[in-house]
Amino acid sequence: MAQDGERLWGGRFEEQPSEGILRFMAGRDVTGLPPCDEVLIPYDLATNRAHATMLGECGIIPAESARLILDGLAAIEAAHAAGEFRLDPALEDVHTNIERELARRIGEDHAAHLHTARSRNDQVLCDMRLWERDAAAGAVAEAGALAEALVDLACAHAETVMPGFTHHQHATITTFGHVLLGFVPGLVRTTERLREWRARFDRCPLGAVTGYGTTFPIDRLRVADLLGFSGVEESSLDPVQTRGEPEAELAGILELGLLHLAALAGSLITLATDEFGCIVIADAYSSGSSIMPQKRNPDSLEVVKARAATVSGLASALRALSARSLFGYNREQQWTKYLVMDAVREALPCFGAMSGVLSTMEVDAVRMRELAGRGFLGATPLVEALCSERGLAFRTAKRLVERAVATAAAKGLETVDGDSLRAAAGDAGLGLEVCDAEVAAWQEPERLLPRLSHTGGPAPAQTRAAAEALGVRLRAVP
Repeated sequence: MAQDGERLWGGRFEEQPSEGILRFMAGRDVTGLPPCDEVLIPYDLATNRAHATMLGECGIIPAESARLILDGLAAIEAAHAAGEFRLDPALEDVHTNIERELARRIGEDHAAHLHTARSRNDQVLCDMRLWERDAAAGAVAEAGALAEALVDLACAHAETVMPGFTHHQHATITTFGHVLLGFVPGLVRTTERLREWRARFDRCPLGAVTGYGTTFPIDRLRVADLLGFSGVEESSLDPVQTRGEPEAELAGILELGLLHLAALAGSLITLATDEFGCIVIADAYSSGSSIMPQKRNPDSLEVVKARAATVSGLASALRALSARSLFGYNREQQWTKYLVMDAVREALPCFGAMSGVLSTMEVDAVRMRELAGRGFLGATPLVEALCSERGLAFRTAKRLVERAVATAAAKGLETVDGDSLRAAAGDAGLGLEVCDAEVAAWQEPERLLPRLSHTGGPAPAQTRAAAEALGVRLRAVP
């Protein structure tokens, strides 16, 4: 009988998944998400501090009120850190909750000055920019760490021969290192896009108010400086009526990044099947069955695929929310906050989970090499050898090898032998002189790899050179 707290699977596992991975795989089955505005508490406090400081410095509110507001905000921040300040749903949003708490602590007469020269429109815009800035930085770190892990693993397996596939069928010779490295540029581009996103939206929207400004003599540049922005939004209307554009772009970047992870996850799942037997996913990143004792399921990788699909849907919804009938703020824009937060929550854990899978999986190089000897993987290199070594035109050589493949396959072979090639040449009326050893050597994976030496090719030296170049690009992203 299962004991309290005991899962219904895992008895055969040597290592149990961590609580973090279990939560990653379980999704929202038994755990909920915090309210969106609860996540914004630290950011709203920062926005309030900057705004109150500016109001006081500009003489827009009494200096004593500004001082008390800042003291009160500091006290609320300490209470929040201690778990003593939580949102009251009856007060609608984080802005109202903090303002009401501030009034309780310093008095309504002083707290009432805080909302001078601003609206909840520009307030939440600023909160979200700050939160998204941190989310983007977190994504850069996570994607970069995964890319570095792939670079290291690619170098370690630069000489691990395996089949390359097209159309899910054996195609030609490659290495496991070359395959793994093929997923790195997409992650590098993800970090580059995130950097560009930060530069594009590194402007403070506070001061836009409802979109139409204020008659108070505010200093928007001072607020931007206090909050670490490089400048301010030039138009007061644009950030209000395009609320959701930064969110849609951020979610779109994560969507593209996770598409690469989903493709990698699908490839690893296939390579881990009994039919392929090329890798073994560690118990710590697997799960079992409630009724089948033997099962070890690659759930962590399957969840990466599910989360990638979810982020894609959220990014699409964010883009759809940008369509409206009249300029200015409309309430549907509030949903951009929920969608982008969900996108970030779904996306960010995927990078770490994938890094964990890669760092703990077992690679069966012998099995990979065995598969590389099947399916006529040396046929294309044989065509190229006939061109370079015997001077045949490419189309002629390809037709010749096609006939030779058919003849060899009819004999139950999986590589072209000398007799089949000579027979094909005879049928084509070509006086081709080749010996068995030459034909075999031209198709031998270990002899082929060094010849795949163009930039970006599977040759071990080129894999390592490409890995170094990608590492340089990756580290150039601040």
